[in-house]
Amino acid sequence: MAPGMSSWLGRRRQTEAATKAGELTYKGERIPPLRRGLPKSTGSVCPVCRKIIFARLVEADGQVVMEKDCEQHGSFRDIYWSDVELYLTLPDLAWAVEHQTGIARAKTDWYPLNCLAPFSRLMAALGAESPLAFTCHPHCALATYIVVDDAQRVTPFTRFLDVDRLLAAMDGLADARSAAGFFRSLADAQGLWKLRRCFRVEAAPMGLSFENFLALIDGLRDKAVGRNRMDPLQRRYRALMVAGMHFMDNYNYDLERIRRCVVHYIAPNGQVYPFCSYNAGPTYRLRVERDFGVPVEQWREDRAVLCPGLRGHTSPGEHPDIGRAAEDN
Repeated sequence: MAPGMSSWLGRRRQTEAATKAGELTYKGERIPPLRRGLPKSTGSVCPVCRKIIFARLVEADGQVVMEKDCEQHGSFRDIYWSDVELYLTLPDLAWAVEHQTGIARAKTDWYPLNCLAPFSRLMAALGAESPLAFTCHPHCALATYIVVDDAQRVTPFTRFLDVDRLLAAMDGLADARSAAGFFRSLADAQGLWKLRRCFRVEAAPMGLSFENFLALIDGLRDKAVGRNRMDPLQRRYRALMVAGMHFMDNYNYDLERIRRCVVHYIAPNGQVYPFCSYNAGPTYRLRVERDFGVPVEQWREDRAVLCPGLRGHTSPGEHPDIGRAAEDN
């Protein structure tokens, strides 16, 4: 190995590991540790000129409010989070589901999307593929998972699972070397007593045992699981995730969230843009459309050159051969 190559490989491996752990941005820039509590400072943009400016998140009248000042356009104050007690969730959605359905409690049955990182790590250890790790900012999305039993009763996962304890146990199992060397699936695993201790059978939906629950989780990783009606461990349970995303505008724009974005746009020149910087804040969508957009007539002509059979059709879906193929299927 060439001189210096070993140290370069070492730094490269550290960078890749840090990126997978959510400590670095896509380009390798270090993400500051997540700050908790209120008040706290962050970066934002001026709603008028979109210049990056300093901002403060404070509590006011039971809400979280963003305050910021632009030297040119003055002060701005807007609601960042409508319920300070639900600061780590999407409060309006959580309260609406509770009030309108009575199914999920706003303050106990909802979790931010990034809590699934231990689950993603364990799924990666169980199989050859590495699933996406949702290491986004906790304010970006939240969800609750519900199960419907044969009697049409709806039960959130949080009623029969100690979710905090379960995620910690999954994190530990993922760290225990390569889990794929120990077991093929959660339902086949030996020694998963840590996960069993998180399951409260007396509160579970009718007929849902711990083994059935593991098979249900395996079905999220392997779609072949749960399709065999003759196998009691593969009995189907109707499960539904209820989720919401908190999109930003120029008034509540938070750079701390942009650094942890997991949803991106890729422009024709290969540039990668976080979702909320593409559609708000700097609004890079306008720049991309200006630089790469073409008139509809030119687009149709270009498509006709690449695919002569589409000439004269406004979209591929109007091509007769495509229509006949769709009818055959």
